[in-house]
Amino acid sequence: MYGTEFEQAIGVRYGKCKVPNFRVLVVKKLLIYILLALAAIIPATAQERVIEHQLVVDIPFVLRGEDEGDICLNRDTTELAKAFRHLRAIANDHTIVIKSVEFYSSVSPEGSYRFNKALGKRRLETAERIVRSYITIPESAKVTRTERMIPWTEFLLPIITSDTSKEYREELMKLIIENERSERRSALQSARDGQLWRELERDYFKDMRKGGAIITTVRIIYDEILSPLPVMTSVAQVDPSLMSFPQPVQVEEPAPAQEKVEPQLGVTLKTNLVVWGLGITNVAVEFDICKHLSLSVPVMYAAYNYFKPTIKFRTLATQPELRYWIKKENTGFFVGAHFGAGSYNIAVNRDTRYQDHNGKSPALGGGISLGYRTPISKNKKWSMEFVLGAGGYKLHYDTFYNVNNGRLFGTHKKTYWGVDNAAISFNYKFDYKRKKQQ
Repeated sequence: MYGTEFEQAIGVRYGKCKVPNFRVLVVKKLLIYILLALAAIIPATAQERVIEHQLVVDIPFVLRGEDEGDICLNRDTTELAKAFRHLRAIANDHTIVIKSVEFYSSVSPEGSYRFNKALGKRRLETAERIVRSYITIPESAKVTRTERMIPWTEFLLPIITSDTSKEYREELMKLIIENERSERRSALQSARDGQLWRELERDYFKDMRKGGAIITTVRIIYDEILSPLPVMTSVAQVDPSLMSFPQPVQVEEPAPAQEKVEPQLGVTLKTNLVVWGLGITNVAVEFDICKHLSLSVPVMYAAYNYFKPTIKFRTLATQPELRYWIKKENTGFFVGAHFGAGSYNIAVNRDTRYQDHNGKSPALGGGISLGYRTPISKNKKWSMEFVLGAGGYKLHYDTFYNVNNGRLFGTHKKTYWGVDNAAISFNYKFDYKRKKQQ
């Protein structure tokens, strides 16, 4: 029998059973509440949408005047206004998070590699300065920089080839293919009174002169039903017209080693350490005539004795040499053909002094040489040169007793064959003034 009226009532109603455990009931209720909470949270988080968008900010540039280093923005185009509207849209929407920024610049191909490289760098710096003046780029964002130089044959020529609507397409392609880079611009400017060049400027070059940034942004958007927050406007809704702005053409910059760099000709000032070792003052000037060809003109002079009157090497000589260089930059290995002329008054022992006959019969001759020049500074202005040459010279000289006012005792004529040039020279090069490029 059950001991209480409550137990008896339960026993009557349910038959014989145990009294329910109230602690178990409490735990069950807690588990039910937790499951209901998870059921409410999971659908809400599943409705979050991460929106990633990419904005292209193109900043057009022009070359101003004749100064090749003077660049400015092309303020006459609507592209510049669109670029500024892009940046203001990002700056004014504080819900946008900048994920990455790629700053870039591009340069039309008509300049030299060295000039285009410097110009691209200046455009890149200008574009980055403008973009950063509008927006703050967080430290967590990935920032990259790319300078794009557009080559003639690898990029521009295929575009012209595919443009069948151009009237003088065949002639334009022929001029680009057949002319070297250094001569291509003048050939195009002179063809058809400059019409072909003007068409290139109008149809192609203008759109290649730009800088800017590709900005990747992200934000999280919640569904309106599940989130009490207002729905955020996506980047694309700030200004729909901006999103149709064309992507810049991706052009791989050629490696410097493969780029066709035009040689810079000039005048080289030199002095020979070997000749200085003989106590002879010397200087040489070398003129670059053209690619692969130069003319070196040295002058050597000494008018003093070596420590005492009986030892001397007095001379006034020159040895102009025409050189052919293996490389078109007029550096590296070369072969040369030279002409030599020099008066002399030499005494190397206590017995005899040798002097060209009557002081009016200089040694005359010539020969060939082989040499090598290598730069020793980053700007390649300073260099060292090593030369060895041989040849033949006709000699007509008098011999004197090697004493003060020594008597003449012989006159001789002979031909010398052997080494006539040995040089280890320090050089400095002055470039010819370049024509300014538009």
